[in-house]
Amino acid sequence: MLFTPLQAAVSLQDLQLESAQDPTLARLCTFIREGWPTKVPEEFAPFHRVRDDLSCWNDVCVARGLCTVIHATLSGRILAMAHEGHLGIVKVKHRCRGWPGIDRDIETMVKDCTACLVSGKIGLAPPPPLQPLQWPPTPWEHIQLDICGELHGVPQHQRFLVVAYDLHSKWPEVVATGCVTTRVVKDFLASLFARWGITNAITMDNGPQYVSVEFANLVADWGIKHIHTAFYHPEANWGVERFNQTLKNGIRAHLVDSLPFAAAMLHTLLHYRATPHSTNGSFPALLMTGREL
Repeated sequence: MLFTPLQAAVSLQDLQLESAQDPTLARLCTFIREGWPTKVPEEFAPFHRVRDDLSCWNDVCVARGLCTVIHATLSGRILAMAHEGHLGIVKVKHRCRGWPGIDRDIETMVKDCTACLVSGKIGLAPPPPLQPLQWPPTPWEHIQLDICGELHGVPQHQRFLVVAYDLHSKWPEVVATGCVTTRVVKDFLASLFARWGITNAITMDNGPQYVSVEFANLVADWGIKHIHTAFYHPEANWGVERFNQTLKNGIRAHLVDSLPFAAAMLHTLLHYRATPHSTNGSFPALLMTGREL
């Protein structure tokens, strides 16, 4: 089994202890150090297929590349941590992969997750295929802006989410608010620009917050290219729209788990930023900040 840095709650001591008690891993280490037999036992066939990528360290632990093969007794903890953000099957597979039968284990775990079932995440139809936007060459060069909500079952002063989505890294920024005005959007952007710098372009829909003279003057003062999606082509904002769905589903699932709204939103953001994106296989955090979370 392999684990990623986000799953560091499985300590080195845990790995060594469980691996030392596993006769399968002990034999696997022997094969790696001394050579594979001509006839490979059936239970080692999955490892034999990737034998050139395997290494052994501390005499008991096996790694494939930078990831460690873990004893079966730890698999439940790894799966639970990989699904902590209530991500879907595909995203969990991105975060946690490498032991025989893992795809089946992940599919079963996600489909049986009570919070995901109650929040409506399971059984959603996939979005229709969309024409991807041109990928900006650097982070924070072109962002999308959107309003997510109105959310129900949350505090009144947090029922709308203003979302900024970086098209290069897929890094999202979110603020909760009770109402969405041009002033709220302006203050949100000002806080982002203080942290990441002023973007070159913003794509947004035709919401009243964005078509006002005040907002037009604002982006002009900042020297930002202001791009509106066409009324008949709202999917031009598809990156942030897809993220909004993930955000709402994640928050709902965490609320079912009895997390407060603020914690639910932060947990969802953390796991989204720390999971490889389906369009490029890269971690949003790594592309945006230069390091993984």
